[in-house]
Amino acid sequence: MGNDVSSYKDIAKSNLVFGGVKIFQLIVQILKNKIVALLLGPSGMGIQSLLGSAITTISQFGSLGIPQSSVREISAEHDVSKKKRTAKSINYLSATFGAIVSILCLIFSSQLSQWVFGDVSNKWMFMVVSVSIFFKAIENTQISIIQGLRYVRVLAKASLLVSLVTLVLSTPIYYIARINAIPYVIVLSSIISAAVFFIWRNNKLRADEKLSFAEFKKSSSSILGLGIALMLSNSIMSLFNLGLNMFINRIGSSSDVGLFQAANISTYSAINILVAVLASDYYPRLSATIEEKEKTSILVGTQIELLLLVLTPIIYFMVLFPQFFIKTLYSSEFLRVTSAIQIMALSLYFRVIWHSFSYVILAKGDRKTYLLVDAIIGNGLFFLGSMLGFYFNQIDGIALSYVIMSGMVMILLFVVCKQKYKMTFSKSSYILFVTLFVLCLAMLLVNKSSFSGIQATLCKVILATTMIYFVLYQLDLRLNVVAFFRIKLFGKQ
Repeated sequence: MGNDVSSYKDIAKSNLVFGGVKIFQLIVQILKNKIVALLLGPSGMGIQSLLGSAITTISQFGSLGIPQSSVREISAEHDVSKKKRTAKSINYLSATFGAIVSILCLIFSSQLSQWVFGDVSNKWMFMVVSVSIFFKAIENTQISIIQGLRYVRVLAKASLLVSLVTLVLSTPIYYIARINAIPYVIVLSSIISAAVFFIWRNNKLRADEKLSFAEFKKSSSSILGLGIALMLSNSIMSLFNLGLNMFINRIGSSSDVGLFQAANISTYSAINILVAVLASDYYPRLSATIEEKEKTSILVGTQIELLLLVLTPIIYFMVLFPQFFIKTLYSSEFLRVTSAIQIMALSLYFRVIWHSFSYVILAKGDRKTYLLVDAIIGNGLFFLGSMLGFYFNQIDGIALSYVIMSGMVMILLFVVCKQKYKMTFSKSSYILFVTLFVLCLAMLLVNKSSFSGIQATLCKVILATTMIYFVLYQLDLRLNVVAFFRIKLFGKQ
């Protein structure tokens, strides 16, 4: 094992603090998704997904990548006074561009409805949600500042509060107006989120320093330099997502879009906490150490190892009990995607590593590489594979393409980080990666095989027992889990 115990413990502690609160947020999100599924059904969820994808794409395009580049700018600055002036510049920039894009969305609402839904009947929805674009810009900016300051607890608690409030307020609106409630709920949620994150950020860092035009110009050029490249990357990713939803809607129906989103959300909700940890704690840490190759390699390797050890049991659970996720998140109408979730679960293994390597490129500020490799090539392969998968085998085809393309992109990013940034990983990291993947693949193959009865049950029990023992053993090597509980229980090592 190449990394010392202290480095594992330090990262694990930060992950657990944020992850614990995110679990409560996930529970609230599950309730919200279930309510929407019961009240709107697959068709309503399809419309919600198409509208949400469109607004996300427009918002990310209009943000000019300010939120993502802001995290790097804030975390790299150590002087409090300069942090305040940087935060002020960020607020000015996001509010200005957010207002401009919001107005453009209102003006071109007819064209957007025609483009997304194939007619202008939903023009009114885009007119309503145009307001949310401005507040979404404010929300994202406050979150990025909090992330840059590394106030993990503040970010987690504020996110939980937003989820609870929007759940309570949106439920009666959905019940009364059903599908027509979708745009109003989007606007309400954006206003609440912007207000909550602004108040919490202002309590931790008041952007009250005087800012001259020269300082604003200098700060803005730095933020926008990386930000525009990130905006293009995120917009391309969102366009791919929107394009896939539109492709499914045209080849299939809005119900197919709803089913695909149900499979996608059911699967990827399992790693939402892990991805949130990467964005909120790992990325700022990485930005602070990115110029030191050895420290960066240790941080990335340690983070990936811990993520995979936590993720493997989740993948097993999803492969064995996909109905649990479907019924918990949605309703029995969505049980048709059971097989897709089982296959898609394996892609999670590659996806968390993909995210981990992507943040290395971001922390480096290497906008050209990020735009070309991650956004265009990586997500382009993902998009084309998903379209081909749906064309030939519907939702199950998309699930299989997720596994193949996620693996290909992960390898591509690994080569970039190793060759271009000279990152190195310990032999134990490679062994851990291969062993855990083989265990995950074996469970999927057994579950999809023709085995039945006692033979299938015995194979699953053996694999699950092996996996649990191996994961616990590896966690103990890295975190001294056994010694920790021995001290807590018996007061001695």
